[in-house]
Amino acid sequence: MKKLIQLVKLEYGIDIHRTKKIHDSPKSFVLKLQTDKGPLVLKTLYTTLERQNFILEAEEHLRNKGILIPETILTREGKAFIVWSQYPYVLQKWVSGKHYPLISKKRIARMGALLGMIHSNSISFYPSNDNSSPEGNLEREYDEKLAHLKSWREQFKSNAPEKINAVLNEMEFFIQTGEKVRQLILNNPYKHRRFLCHGDFHTFNIKANGDSLHVIDWEDVRFDFPSKDITRILYVLMRRYKRWDKDKFNILFSAYLTENKLSPEEKKILTLDLAFPYIFDRFLRKKTYKKLSTKRIVQFLKREQEKAQYLLGLFPPQ
Repeated sequence: MKKLIQLVKLEYGIDIHRTKKIHDSPKSFVLKLQTDKGPLVLKTLYTTLERQNFILEAEEHLRNKGILIPETILTREGKAFIVWSQYPYVLQKWVSGKHYPLISKKRIARMGALLGMIHSNSISFYPSNDNSSPEGNLEREYDEKLAHLKSWREQFKSNAPEKINAVLNEMEFFIQTGEKVRQLILNNPYKHRRFLCHGDFHTFNIKANGDSLHVIDWEDVRFDFPSKDITRILYVLMRRYKRWDKDKFNILFSAYLTENKLSPEEKKILTLDLAFPYIFDRFLRKKTYKKLSTKRIVQFLKREQEKAQYLLGLFPPQ
């Protein structure tokens, strides 16, 4: 750590007064620095230089379009990051402010509009290295997640405890829903446009400072269909209010579409994809059910079912 700090001082020409570790895992490292240039944050994803360049280029593109993203500090030689132990480390300004819980209709609409602006302004982004970003593949994702649901069912099909049985009782609904979405979308010949998705868009990655909303933590940014980001924030919304609420969804979605004007076919694909059991699959992979009571598991399953039924009902079979 001391050698890394010395390298940062040398490369950026700054004085560092104090440091505070914010995050440290096998996937990433984040360190807050108090410096003579104000509070900064040093971070790495333990990723390749090519991937780091893609992230920085995506941030810069959206920043130039008016999205508030922490500014990247250049080294004294004008480089966007330094390399330490073979991994790139980025230095950015620390953004002060509070997180942005969705406690009102106004905030829900503003969050939807912000996400719509991000996606809309990403259409014109072309990275210098087009092979540096993972790109979403709906068919692969559907197949992998449906296979996981089926294998989970087989694993626990006998002598399961009460919590597991609560999940198994509704498993067939989620598998059938996933297969229906897969068929409807993959049989559609429409080729959607390529959007940048944040990859982890939720209220803790939004910092509010006065009337300004900064979007932080772009480490998972990638090309994908916009439903991936909407799914994430919709889950946060449902968890906060502990139920499926079509009115709140429509507030979020209407504000989103105001900023990102999708074609009718794109809107249809997006809505259908929102019905796919991504969150249910994540619930199983992360073993969230172990932390919940049976009652809360049943509540979670119910709202995910109601969400899927509502979204699929918007496009009934012809």
